[in-house]
Amino acid sequence: MRILYTLFCLLLVTTASSQTTISGTIQSGGLTREYMLYIPAAYTGNTAVPLVFNLHGYTSNNEAQAFYGDFRPIADTANFLIVLPNGTL
Repeated sequence: MRILYTLFCLLLVTTASSQTTISGTIQSGGLTREYMLYIPAAYTGNTAVPLVFNLHGYTSNNEAQAFYGDFRPIADTANFLIVLPNGTL
């Protein structure tokens, strides 16, 4: 729940006139976790849109997942946000 609240707060302060990828960190369970958030150009912040979690497999990371499981073109046409969190060992 804390992760979703943090992402929501980031979206409120972000205005997107073109597609944007934000990299950031959050504190969760005593760990600092990295994430990437993709915001399509159609997103205005005025209407609720789906948030899709794109999770990588064991021994991988969010950058590799963004390349291999690239939902950005779909998010651009279907207008949804994508968050790619890094896992832990």
